[in-house]
Amino acid sequence: MAAPFNPAPPRDPVSLAAAYLDLLAYYGREISLTLEVPRIYELAIDGAQTLTGAPSAALCARPPEGGSWQLVLSRGLDAEIGGGLCQVPAAQFSSGRTTMVFTVTGGKPELPATWRDIQQVLPGPLAAAVHQQGLDVLLSLPFEQEGPALLHLLAPASLVVPPESLAAVRMLLGQASVALRNARLYFQGTRWAQRLALLQATGTEIGATLHLNSVLTAAVRRAVDLVAASTGVLALWQAPNRQLVVAAATGVPGLLDCGTSTAHLGTGLAGRAAQERRVLVLPNYQGWEYAVPAVETPPIHGLVALPLLWQDDLLGVLEVGDYRADRVFTDEDVSLLLLLGQQTASAIANARLYERAQGRLHQLTVLQDTSRAIISQLDYDQVLRTVLRNASSLLGTQMGAVFVPDEKQEFLTVRAAVGLDDAFIRNLRVGQGDGPVGRVLAAAKTVAVHDVHTDPLLAAARAAGDQPPYASILAVPLISQGRILGALCVYGATPRHWSPVEAELLLVFASQAANAMQNILLFERLRAEKATLTTTIQSMSDGLVITDADGDIILANPVADQMFNVPFTASLGMNLLEVLALSPYPMEYRTDTPPADLLGAVLGQGSPYHGELDVRGTEHVTLEFSFLPVIGVGYIITGGLAVFHDITQLRRLNDLKTDFISMVSHELRTPLTSIKGFVKLVLVEDLGPLTPQQRECLTVADGEADRLTHLINDLLDITRIEAGRMMFSWEVLNPGDLIQHVMEVMRPQVDELQLHLDAALPAALPAIRGDRQRINQILTNLVANAVKFTPPGGQVQLSAVVESGALVVRVADTGVGIPDHALGHIFDRFYQVDAVGAR
Repeated sequence: MAAPFNPAPPRDPVSLAAAYLDLLAYYGREISLTLEVPRIYELAIDGAQTLTGAPSAALCARPPEGGSWQLVLSRGLDAEIGGGLCQVPAAQFSSGRTTMVFTVTGGKPELPATWRDIQQVLPGPLAAAVHQQGLDVLLSLPFEQEGPALLHLLAPASLVVPPESLAAVRMLLGQASVALRNARLYFQGTRWAQRLALLQATGTEIGATLHLNSVLTAAVRRAVDLVAASTGVLALWQAPNRQLVVAAATGVPGLLDCGTSTAHLGTGLAGRAAQERRVLVLPNYQGWEYAVPAVETPPIHGLVALPLLWQDDLLGVLEVGDYRADRVFTDEDVSLLLLLGQQTASAIANARLYERAQGRLHQLTVLQDTSRAIISQLDYDQVLRTVLRNASSLLGTQMGAVFVPDEKQEFLTVRAAVGLDDAFIRNLRVGQGDGPVGRVLAAAKTVAVHDVHTDPLLAAARAAGDQPPYASILAVPLISQGRILGALCVYGATPRHWSPVEAELLLVFASQAANAMQNILLFERLRAEKATLTTTIQSMSDGLVITDADGDIILANPVADQMFNVPFTASLGMNLLEVLALSPYPMEYRTDTPPADLLGAVLGQGSPYHGELDVRGTEHVTLEFSFLPVIGVGYIITGGLAVFHDITQLRRLNDLKTDFISMVSHELRTPLTSIKGFVKLVLVEDLGPLTPQQRECLTVADGEADRLTHLINDLLDITRIEAGRMMFSWEVLNPGDLIQHVMEVMRPQVDELQLHLDAALPAALPAIRGDRQRINQILTNLVANAVKFTPPGGQVQLSAVVESGALVVRVADTGVGIPDHALGHIFDRFYQVDAVGAR
């Protein structure tokens, strides 16, 4: 600190004015070079003493926002006297105060304020103390526009102060006032910059984390630092309980202004701020109705409660307090806290959103793990235990059970449980509709119990003296495909309000469990059916091979292996035809050879194949081979079924039958020829005349012999066809002549039955190549059948036409026709429609 400049006052008026100007310039320069308020005060008081020659001085000031006067600086006075001057009401100095307005008289300025006798201004004891120091008069000068300040100059009565001295003091105090304003503006700007930097750093810190506890801790600490407070506490709003709960604190125990860690709306300053949703400032906490004596900390004086709002939703309340008795929270402090509150509310909302997202991600992960676990398991009880463990863990209950109906559907019993005592589970039986679990099945909806000790659903259990090991219940139905399979329950160790989100989450677990239960039951049923099917297939006498849609073997029985001496049963996944080609036995198709692309025809086009196959292995066997498409849902071909039926014995029996018929037919023809010859001999009367009756009988016998001959010929034809020995006599034929011949042969019978027989033939028909006898036989049989089953007056017509390079001959009649049920048997051997029904 520079020493005050105090030269000896000159006597020459010109020299006197120049000296004052030099002093004023010196102090003015020193004042203008500093921005420190204490230094400005020192220069002001030292300069005033130097310019006036007053031996003692005191500078008193009061804060701009109000309060008591305080001694800032003193010279030549005891601290007690200086403090006493500041305690004197300012009005006492009003007659000695001046606004530094001068009156000019005789070309010289005169100051209205004058030195005053201290006995007239100061209280008696204080005036006596000042007088003992040889001070008799006092001059009080106000300055500093931004806040009240008084400069008291004290001197002996003998001191003479020229007007030039007072004019210089006036200008010096004016310079000091301007310097003080600039200094305070500078420090105010610096303080704002520091606070804004701190506010920015606060936003960066609480915005850099998504962990809620870190956000809350940082917000409280930064709020205290931002307004230079002593304590801070942040309470979050819990909507279900409708109360504020302390979540973070610094400087004091975690208590709100009401002395507890929780508060309802309207309780205490925090509760009022939350209810009114505005900032509340309490300048005197000790006089507050909720003031609680602090424990191990100084008493709090000033207090601010700031509601934390986000999009009109209340998130919590931030309280900031100070231990200092003279601390007053300014509007600037409140504005900064409001900005901090907005940042904190945003950070809390983001942290909660992140926590919800993380919680949802965790839930989805657990659900995915649960799905993966139950998909890989086929044990009924293990699946239920997996679902229970994951659901209980995710909901934070650690206890759960699955209830299913018993065999008689009378009671619900525990099928699987976690966290519950075995003895408790063993004795637990719930009637349909009884208690929360029974209600779940009866109503097929979620049932939540907040407290088992008060819930009316459990009144009967409480009356019976039941003491369950849990205090709350959340139960949901297990539903699959519209069927209620049971109930899934989780239990809380303490009373608990179950949220809709928790209920929805448990329903998802229940859906997984129900679907898994249903799938396992279906799997067990399919496994049993497959075992039955496998047993049936293995015990079949026919060879069986099942393929997929590509023709690869998926199932076969040992009979098929034995038939072809190939391992169908050990060749799963291999192509059917490729495995069949590995057979060492020669094979030959007795019927039409299968198409080159048999798999494509059957599995691609859905055309079944039927044929017979000769296999020359250790024995010569004949197999009936059928390869059929397997049609699934939506008429999609899902595979193929190859069946090999051993018809060797049937073929042998059929050959024996054919040989027998052939032999019998030949044996019958010899006596029949003799009979017919003798009948003819008698009819020509070589053996004597015949009576009409004899001729009639012999004529009938001759006709029946012809008929029997035709039957024997038909039997022989059938045997020849089946044996492959049918002989044909090929020649070029005129189809018109064939048709006319048949009509002439059938004319007597047609006329007898009063039928009309005609032919609709084109002008020219192309020649054909065939066996005349067999074609006549075919046409005669068709016309004979038409005539036989057409009533009198009916019509039988033959027609011929060329279609697609072939000659088509049709026989149509107006008779009864063939019934629909007999159409499929037209080409069966020896099948004949009932004549009565036909007629």
